Amino acid sequence: MGKPVSIEVKTAADGSREVNACFFLPERIQADPPTPTDPLVFLSQRPTLTIFTTYVREREKCVCVCVKILWENKMIR
Repeated sequence: MGKPVSIEVKTAADGSREVNACFFLPERIQADPPTPTDPLVFLSQRPTLTIFTTYVREREKCVCVCVKILWENKMIR
């Protein structure tokens, strides 16, 4: 996957998960996007958001890296 992708995971009380993969549409097709042919694929608009990304193998290290980035960008205090 070469384009921006965000994965949204929602966990229900019973432990089941709903996973949505969100793909960025290039500006040139945003005004008139193609119609999905698969009924499980749908188009939706998301509000403007800032996403910080990183890759680490260990979950604890990932949390520390993410908190550091958020702190440095004054997004948490």
